[in-house]
Amino acid sequence: MDASHPTPSWWTRLAALAGLVLTATLLGALGIVLYRGVVSWWGPSGAEDWGRHPLEIVAEGSQGACMLNVDALAPGKHDVLVVAADSPSRVRIEDPSGNEIFRADKKPVADTASRPAATEPPTAEPVRSISLDTGIYRVVCEIENGPTATVPLRVRPADELD
Repeated sequence: MDASHPTPSWWTRLAALAGLVLTATLLGALGIVLYRGVVSWWGPSGAEDWGRHPLEIVAEGSQGACMLNVDALAPGKHDVLVVAADSPSRVRIEDPSGNEIFRADKKPVADTASRPAATEPPTAEPVRSISLDTGIYRVVCEIENGPTATVPLRVRPADELD
């Protein structure tokens, strides 16, 4: 063994390894804190988003289905978009008491391939908004000359949705 390069003892190696692990842990924790701070500074938390999240309803006549883009929302004001996939449909939203708070009569989406190229595309309808409070709402899709489908829409406190 060369006296100018002594081998470190087992305890010295263990202390160095413990120092590296501690440093990595602290840097990782600091990184998480900084990330969460920057994300919360740039935008609202997920809980706040559920209070404004849009509700999309698709009435699917061939399957007799009423489909939603979410299982649950938080209380708040929500934009509602309704699409009748293949049959004229009436879509209603009833509050937990059974009162109708929204109604839209929709025709199926036109086949854009059959439309002449020189015509203008159809204009978008204005978005309608509804205010929802906690409870279980009913979304009813009445398909013309077809079945009626009902889907529950749960509105829960935002902290339960994250």
